[in-house]
Amino acid sequence: MDISDYTPRMPEFPPEQVTPFVFSDPSGKRWPRLRLVLLIGGVLFFLGAVLFVQTLFVAPKMNVPFSLRQLKGQLRALQRENPAGQLSPASLLWQKFSATR
Repeated sequence: MDISDYTPRMPEFPPEQVTPFVFSDPSGKRWPRLRLVLLIGGVLFFLGAVLFVQTLFVAPKMNVPFSLRQLKGQLRALQRENPAGQLSPASLLWQKFSATR
């Protein structure tokens, strides 16, 4: 006696009664298409990851319009003329007004 005598066997069906396997692809078109889609998806994912990492390491550079740079220069010039914490003659005007009353 052999162990194969105790194992259940699948009943044999004639070929016309056998339904094809769900993933059966007799023409052979499914797997090459899947490989192509996976290859294109992998390349796009890789390029996206490279661009994402590149944006993490590249410092952003903002191009400021000329009018804004000019305004910034004027504000710096005013700040040099009247630094914070010092009173200008115009700020003492209210004290002069109260003294005349």
